[in-house]
Amino acid sequence: MTKLFAIYCVLWGHSLQYMSVDDFTNNNVAKFIYSFHMPLFMVLSGYFFSSSLKLTFVSLIVKKARQLVLPIFSWTIFIEIMYSIGKVYNGKNIAIIEFLKNLFLNLDSSFWFLKSLFFCYILAYIFIKLIKGEWLACFGALLLCSLHPNVFQLGFMLPFFFIGIFVKKYFQVIEKHNKLMLFCSFLVFAIMQLFWKGNYMIYFCKIPAIYDFKVVSYSHRMGVAVFRFIIGTAGSVFFILLFRYVCSNVKMNFNLLSILGQYTLGIYIVQCYLLVLLTDYLFFPPLSPILYNFVLTPITALILLSICLSVVKFIQRNKYISFLFLGNPLKVK
Repeated sequence: MTKLFAIYCVLWGHSLQYMSVDDFTNNNVAKFIYSFHMPLFMVLSGYFFSSSLKLTFVSLIVKKARQLVLPIFSWTIFIEIMYSIGKVYNGKNIAIIEFLKNLFLNLDSSFWFLKSLFFCYILAYIFIKLIKGEWLACFGALLLCSLHPNVFQLGFMLPFFFIGIFVKKYFQVIEKHNKLMLFCSFLVFAIMQLFWKGNYMIYFCKIPAIYDFKVVSYSHRMGVAVFRFIIGTAGSVFFILLFRYVCSNVKMNFNLLSILGQYTLGIYIVQCYLLVLLTDYLFFPPLSPILYNFVLTPITALILLSICLSVVKFIQRNKYISFLFLGNPLKVK
């Protein structure tokens, strides 16, 4: 259920970002969503990481490369081929060099989250296996990552991945003090929202490398990075505990929502291209903030969620296409 909420926030945030000509960093709802939605995804990924430690290193690389890296290549090559066919159809010539150049550029720029998640798995696995104790492993991995923290946003994402590992490790303690931690995480998250700014997003204020300490803006950027980490952690913990509390205390059947949450990776992959396609033909003119933020974009996100889910289920009907474009295993009958 939490995973479904997280992917809906991604779709809503992207709708707010791409469906208007206005600067989304000044949109209060967009700023709120971007303060926690990708950290929440990474915390959830870290929470389920423990099963990966049962694999050999080679098996882990093969599995995660299939799940996270293969779809990047498959979708990028497919889209570039379709784009080239369209240009040829319109009477334009496509040089092989131009095709390869565009292909490599798109491979480099697309699906940054999947690349970041892949390396989070690899780094966490290596350091936990080499260093006994998750805390020391976390420190070692972050220290290594600090050399080039903005490669695939690893400096931003890796701490949240370890937060997920620690949430799983101390889950019984957290569960015992669920209400207290729910209240405290909400309080921290709410207070920090008062000081959160759109230009604090990782896209605009990068994390300084450890050797970059002589730069005048180092202290400011590091302060923003710490602020981002605290607000992202507080928001992630709050929503995880909130949905945990709702599922435990509200007498409703949430099985369907939990099942739909299993499709989040596929939905994320599909929405990356679907949203770009839609923004070429659909965007909203300047509207009142209430209508845009709380009516049109939430509905757009819900429609996108339904379409992406349908596309994912359609792709899954063929095991080979599902393998290439969604990273699903080839099932042997």
